[in-house]
Amino acid sequence: MLNQDGLEWVSTTFGPEPRWTREPDMDVITRLARKHLALDEGMSIGISFYAQGAFNKLYKISTTAGDYVFRVSLPVYPHLKTESEVATTNFVCRKTDCPVPSIIAYDAENQNELGFEWILMEMMPGSPLRKRWRTMSWNAKKTIVRQLVSFQAQLFENRFSKIGNLYDKDGRVEDNSGITRETSDVADLGPMVSLIFLWGDHLSHDIDRGPFATSYEWLKARLQLVILDQERVRRESDDEDDIEDAEFAGALAEDLLKMLPDIFDPTTTEQQGTILFHDDLSMQNILVNDEGRLTAIIDWECVSAIPLWRACQLPQLLNGRECDECPERSSYGPSSDDENDDDSPDKFDNEGVSSLYWEHLLEYEQAQLRKLFMEEMARVQPNWVASINNETTKADFELAVHNCDSGWSNKIVRRWLNATSEGRVGSLADELRR
Repeated sequence: MLNQDGLEWVSTTFGPEPRWTREPDMDVITRLARKHLALDEGMSIGISFYAQGAFNKLYKISTTAGDYVFRVSLPVYPHLKTESEVATTNFVCRKTDCPVPSIIAYDAENQNELGFEWILMEMMPGSPLRKRWRTMSWNAKKTIVRQLVSFQAQLFENRFSKIGNLYDKDGRVEDNSGITRETSDVADLGPMVSLIFLWGDHLSHDIDRGPFATSYEWLKARLQLVILDQERVRRESDDEDDIEDAEFAGALAEDLLKMLPDIFDPTTTEQQGTILFHDDLSMQNILVNDEGRLTAIIDWECVSAIPLWRACQLPQLLNGRECDECPERSSYGPSSDDENDDDSPDKFDNEGVSSLYWEHLLEYEQAQLRKLFMEEMARVQPNWVASINNETTKADFELAVHNCDSGWSNKIVRRWLNATSEGRVGSLADELRR
């Protein structure tokens, strides 16, 4: 029986969402931080709430020696999510030039003084790229793209033979503090820790969780989870619309499962190359300093090793609508009253012009930077570009699996699947971007 004390899944309009049943005790966090930072009782230490994600609460630890982040996690995938995040962060630090936080101490069990899994790590300098983007120079933006090319090219050189998540091979090694793991230079792949495998009641399903030797096994397990979800909705819901949607998504997943052997040979025994892929490489998880220089890439939880044909993708921050014409600021109206009255801490300075101008400018910049990314990657790592160009059918099929239970996009997936079955080849990626 999994110990998920402190977590409950709440049904919402958009499906199950994780909730905290109790708050982490800040006094306990302070004691743990003091212990693992080896601070004497006489040395000052401050703690304050810093941020919150889907599964985590972050607290800033302030000391005379520097600042740190204490990350407390819900047990959405007990033990394995934290173990993998630590192993992945350490691996990226050892194998690439990518700036990532140093892990100081952690506990991947929730049967401890705090009652939650936790990680104590270095606080990286800088602020999220999304807050700096508008004021950065064009050269600074191009420099960041070139750095991302370099990081992804380095990860491309560090191959694995299966699909799964990374774990330190040596297991737990205690030091004088009693918790900190000794850094291992050897890592193994184990079970997948990704949203599809842990969300809601998915841990209760008896399915293969990896590591997977082939793409066929990986995608089959994901489709099985979708089908189980739709069966549960049809069995338990009294809402006719929900039942109809579940029937549509379930039938679509079944048809994709039938098509799967046509795209991925189920009899192959050849081990395929896989690499780590940060699928949330967004402006929120890239930190920059006041001058616009990249200082860190954060949030390495749920980062898996996946096949090259899927991992060789543009970073998320460059995804957007095709736009080849730079918008003229003078052709846009002033910012609206609603925009001017917005007092939220995340408010952007529109400089008196409509936010629509900034949206169009971002789309134009993303389009130009996509070209730069591909040009640089072709120069630095041409095999990466070959992977993205030569396996579009496989990448489209994975997109279909990913979106087959999404109410806003699975109609597009159905049209694509019908057309593909009739021999009319089209790009699902292009259809979803429109």
